[in-house]
Amino acid sequence: MPPICCHTNYINTNNAMDTIRLEMAMGRNIPDAGKVTDAMFDHFTREFIAPVLEFCTIIDGVGFWKGEQEMTKILYMDIPQSDVEMMTAKFEQIANCYKTAFRQEAVLISAVRSVIEFV
Repeated sequence: MPPICCHTNYINTNNAMDTIRLEMAMGRNIPDAGKVTDAMFDHFTREFIAPVLEFCTIIDGVGFWKGEQEMTKILYMDIPQSDVEMMTAKFEQIANCYKTAFRQEAVLISAVRSVIEFV
């Protein structure tokens, strides 16, 4: 049997769940004031993300805004369709806090269909 990464249908459909993945991309450039450092983002996470979200994943990324490359933090979570409205409101709350804290013009929030399985 080949390794699992070689299979094209690697999710056991008997246990898979259809979900929505909410994502938020937060740029780390601060207009005319440098960058959002790891320490600054850690503080923001403790103050504004952890109290609002029971779970999430945050990864580092690279993005572009108006032609300028910048490091980003990407927060995401997979949730049931029934939770989308409530969780989108929480994402918007976090995004507005981030915009204010770090003088951002915008924070991207997106929703995509996903299939997950806990193994």
